Amino acid sequence: MDTKTATPNLDELTEFLYRYTHSRMEDKYFCPHRLQHALTFSSSGLFRLGSIVGWLVGLSQGSEKHKAFAESAAKELFQRLEYLRDYGGTKEVIRSYSGNDEVSNYQIELVDDGCLHSFGIVWHKLVDEPKLDEKEYIDLSIYGRCGDKHYYKYSHNGAMIYHGAGSGETFSVHIGSSLWGIHT
Repeated sequence: MDTKTATPNLDELTEFLYRYTHSRMEDKYFCPHRLQHALTFSSSGLFRLGSIVGWLVGLSQGSEKHKAFAESAAKELFQRLEYLRDYGGTKEVIRSYSGNDEVSNYQIELVDDGCLHSFGIVWHKLVDEPKLDEKEYIDLSIYGRCGDKHYYKYSHNGAMIYHGAGSGETFSVHIGSSLWGIHT
C-alpha cells in the first residue's frame, strides 16, 4: 500500500519531523538558522513531537476510521505548527554586508509540558536596540547567522494543549472542537 496517497497530511508531518531531526540547516520550516521561520523545539519538545507522530502513524495502520482520524489530527497539528512558525510576522533589517534581510519578530520554542500530546510554548520578542547593561536584558536569546546577531527577549509563555481523547482535565478554556488549542 502506498502511504503517500493514503495519508498525505500524516506523511507531511512525518517528513517535517524527519527534516527537523536530520537536516536542520536545509529545512525551510523549522530551522532555527532561518530567522524568518522562527519555530524551534527543545530536545524534550522534539521528543514530544516524535511521540505524537508515532502515535498518529500507529493509528493510521488501523481501520478506515482510525486512518481518517490520524489524517485529520495530523492536518490540524501541522496547521498549529505553521501558525506558530509565522507568529508575529517579520521585520526587515539591514545586514552589514549583503543588504536587507527579514527576521522574525518572535522566536518560538516548543517544549514538553508533561501532558498527553501537549507542548509548552515560550515566546521571545525581537529587541530593536538592546541595552545590554540593563538588568532586564541579561537573559536575551541571541539568534544569528553569517556574523549577524539579532537579540530576543522573553515575552510570554503558553501552551499548545491537546484536548482529544485521553487528555483528561486540561484546566483551560477551550471553545470549539479542535484537538489542539494554543493558550497564553
